[in-house]
Amino acid sequence: MTVTFQDHGQDFLEWDIKDMTVVGCRPFQAWVWVGKKVHTMPTLPMQQIVIINEAGEPRPIRYPVVKIKPQSCKKLSRPVLNSKVVTRGAQALLAKYKNGATS
Repeated sequence: MTVTFQDHGQDFLEWDIKDMTVVGCRPFQAWVWVGKKVHTMPTLPMQQIVIINEAGEPRPIRYPVVKIKPQSCKKLSRPVLNSKVVTRGAQALLAKYKNGATS
C-alpha cells in the first residue's frame, strides 16, 4: 500500500508499505525510512503511523496520514481514506478498534 502524509514541509510525503515494512519513500529520505518496521497503521484520516525505532520501541511519526492507497486492489479507483469508499475489511477493522482493540 502507499500512504500519503500531510505536507508540513518534511522531506518525505509518501511511503510504500509491504508486510508492515517500509519498502519505498518519496521524494527524499528513502535511506532513513526504507526497512523500518511499522508497528501501527492508522484506521482513520489524520491519524499517525507508529514505527519501531532502532531501540525496538514504538515511535509515532509526527505527520498525520491523509491517504492510504491499496496497491493490489484494482476494484478501488480511489484511496480508502479521504473518500467515502469503505470496504468490508475496513469496516471490520474499524469495528474492532471501536470495541477496544489495540493492535
